Amino acid sequence: MADEFSVDTAALRSDVSVWRGWQDRLGDMAAAVPTVGTDLDPLAFSLLPGADQVRAAYASIAAGLADQVATGAGVLDGIATTLTTVAGLYEDVESDVVQSFRR
Repeated sequence: MADEFSVDTAALRSDVSVWRGWQDRLGDMAAAVPTVGTDLDPLAFSLLPGADQVRAAYASIAAGLADQVATGAGVLDGIATTLTTVAGLYEDVESDVVQSFRR
């Protein structure tokens, strides 16, 4: 702030870019998870006895992983959004304080 207290909003905004970067990495990971029926060879899950059970288990685990990644990405987005909001609030208050000194 304009008095002896201040908040480095540039640091907050820098943190936002870090959180967004982690969110992007989670998105890349989610895109890399193969899904049964699209990215995996269906023959690998059809020739051997019990393959249907393996396929079902894999599909369930892959779906669970996708849900967890999506949840994590949402959390990271929430953190980044909150930091952006807080930085904006500090900047607004700083501006108000500066304006009050000029009056």
